[in-house]
Amino acid sequence: MPGPFRWCPCCAAPLALVEHDGVPRLACTRCDFVRWENPTPVVAAIVEHEGCIVLGRNALWPAGMFALITGFMEKFDASPREAALREVKEELDLDGEIAGFVGHYRFERMNQLIIAFHVRAHGRIRLDPELVEYRRCAPEALRPWPGATGSALRDWMLARGLAPLPYIPEALRLIDGYRYLGARVSAGGRPRPLQFKALAMARVQDVVALAPADDEERRLVEANGMRYHAVPVVGSQVPAVAQLAALRGVLTELQTQRIYVHDGNGTGAVALAFLHSVLVRKAALGKARAALSDGRALPPEWAAFIARELAEHGIA
Repeated sequence: MPGPFRWCPCCAAPLALVEHDGVPRLACTRCDFVRWENPTPVVAAIVEHEGCIVLGRNALWPAGMFALITGFMEKFDASPREAALREVKEELDLDGEIAGFVGHYRFERMNQLIIAFHVRAHGRIRLDPELVEYRRCAPEALRPWPGATGSALRDWMLARGLAPLPYIPEALRLIDGYRYLGARVSAGGRPRPLQFKALAMARVQDVVALAPADDEERRLVEANGMRYHAVPVVGSQVPAVAQLAALRGVLTELQTQRIYVHDGNGTGAVALAFLHSVLVRKAALGKARAALSDGRALPPEWAAFIARELAEHGIA
């Protein structure tokens, strides 16, 4: 029986699942009560504040999980637009105005109808107790997630000529320095044992370690159905010419595969995988650069190395 409803709210008799107008519904076994399961209206706000989009984390959500500002439409709200502005004020303490209607979206899992708006807001952010954290994102760096509000964010970006970056599951974001660089290339630090499973679930086929061969890592990689490759490149320093040639040879062999490249902390792996993605796999430069700058900045020596390599190929 779906949901927590077992008893009739009118006469307290048991509810039973019966076919009503060709649709299975919960109905009372004694009186005429039928639970119609109509979707609940929920408003969502894509909050633009000082040039960035503000995402919030609910107190009940795991660390690292952020989404749009949302809330139930109340019976005293004059309209969905007013409800969206009220939620922005309640949760972020920001005043705002509706900049546009984005769309309406079905959220099947919660049986909700999401009504999404773009809200331009101003003021100083002060969180309601319902939220424990917020994140500011440049519009071009947003990664819409699966689901109704994620679809709203994607539509909003596309309407403005912005190309949404690929969604990164939380299990992968927890890998130190993780970046998805386009053209089926990702890179970062060395995964912890359970994170190899997350890579496999993301359909990674080959793991390239910029270090001497490690039997334990090989076992973890192969146990999750992936292939393991070790190339002894100094991860924290710009590689020598011979090391770089060896790495390029391995990556060229894998240029049709979905790969993850890593070193100790992700610095060198991210830089080298970025170059491979752009120069060999011809990934979109703008998207790859946005992913490269997502998180922490590269050390100056690695930034200079990337600039030199791009310049040699006529890319500014």
